[in-house]
Amino acid sequence: MKKIITMFMVLLISSTMMNAQSMDEDLIKKAQAIVAYQMNLVSLKEHDKTLYEQFKQHVNEDSPTLDSIGEFFANNKKLSNNLSLLKEIKTLKPNAVTKDALVSFYSDSIFEKTNKGSEFNKFLKKRKGDSIDDIKKKIKKQLEKLDLYNEEEQIVSIPADKENENNENEPIEEKNSGSALAILIPCLLLAGAVAAAVLLFKQNKELKKKVADSVKERGKRNDELSNKENEIQKLKEAVHRLENQCQELSKSRDEVEEFYQGLLNSRERKEPEKKIREEKEDVQDAGLPKEYFMRSPKGGMFDEGTTTYRPGKALYKIVSADDMVGTFEYINTPEAVEYARQSKSSFIEPACTILNDGEISISQIVTEQKGKVKRVDNGWKIIEKANVRLM
Repeated sequence: MKKIITMFMVLLISSTMMNAQSMDEDLIKKAQAIVAYQMNLVSLKEHDKTLYEQFKQHVNEDSPTLDSIGEFFANNKKLSNNLSLLKEIKTLKPNAVTKDALVSFYSDSIFEKTNKGSEFNKFLKKRKGDSIDDIKKKIKKQLEKLDLYNEEEQIVSIPADKENENNENEPIEEKNSGSALAILIPCLLLAGAVAAAVLLFKQNKELKKKVADSVKERGKRNDELSNKENEIQKLKEAVHRLENQCQELSKSRDEVEEFYQGLLNSRERKEPEKKIREEKEDVQDAGLPKEYFMRSPKGGMFDEGTTTYRPGKALYKIVSADDMVGTFEYINTPEAVEYARQSKSSFIEPACTILNDGEISISQIVTEQKGKVKRVDNGWKIIEKANVRLM
């Protein structure tokens, strides 16, 4: 489509230039005809009155043409010099683009410089200054009557009785050029307008499609953004619920620990002290190390403990050969490990050093180095903590 419009513009400019060139040529011919008419009119009047009258009848004074003048001279052998003068006048073409310049050229400039030996030069030598000035004035007056830039007014200025005669003398190509251009230019303008309209319509359609696609894409992105915002909101709500659950679990853990501790204390108080002393005496009589099972220490102290292991009650085991000093370790049983899962700070760290402390899931507690204790009045005092590894 762009190529069509470019071609249209080239043709339009070319046609306009051709039309302007043709119009300029016509104007020059009209100006030359006026010059030839006035000069030959003076020449014939001085030499042959009969030819002078015949010339005035044959050539229209108001709108003379080069063809009508040339035709008159060609039919009379006596007028060969006049025919040569006509040919020389046809060669006098101005380099002018304005009306004033064109009038000045043909009514003045052509009489200043002429070629020696030419018919034009011979004509000037035979006439005096006043005669030449009179010819100049007549040529200028007749040129100024013409509208050199309005072809239609030039046609109107030709009398009706001479119009057909002048048209018959013009070449066929000159007759048809104006009408052909008059038809061609509107057609080219129409074709260009249609092509431009089609191109604008196509571009407008493509632009509307791009706008619609952009709006659609933006709506899609907005929907995706809205969905993501909804997902983020849901995740925030889920995190908030988990935080609440963690707080509840923490409270429950403290309650369970307190319950178990109270239960252990209650059961141990109910055990007969006599039976404990008898078991201690029996072990001492046998000469074997004694084992004591303890709860989690408080303030660096284990209580008296018990010599009987009861799952769910004891977390530590103390072994002493003389009932004065001994070693201890964390009991690696499911019940004791469960306590450690609930709170390392409450059940492991008071008596042990954790070698690999971190966020791991505890399944076993291995004592790599046993701790040391010393008997005091109300229990066992921790002298050195045990080293444990969580697994």
